[in-house]
Amino acid sequence: AGKSSHDVNLGDLRSVNVIQAGERTRLVLNLKRTVSYSAAISGKSILVTVDGAAASASAAAAA
Repeated sequence: AGKSSHDVNLGDLRSVNVIQAGERTRLVLNLKRTVSYSAAISGKSILVTVDGAAASASAAAAA
């Protein structure tokens, strides 16, 4: 099993942890606050988009 941690400190994203065991991989995004996101798979790649601006707008609309 392999594990790596990467500091990002960009926007609401603090860091990323990647853990691999066998043929499975887990990706953990460590965020500064709750935000909305979307994920898409393309072949053997995954694209995760974190949208902090949308989360702020949703929180303001709910208040």
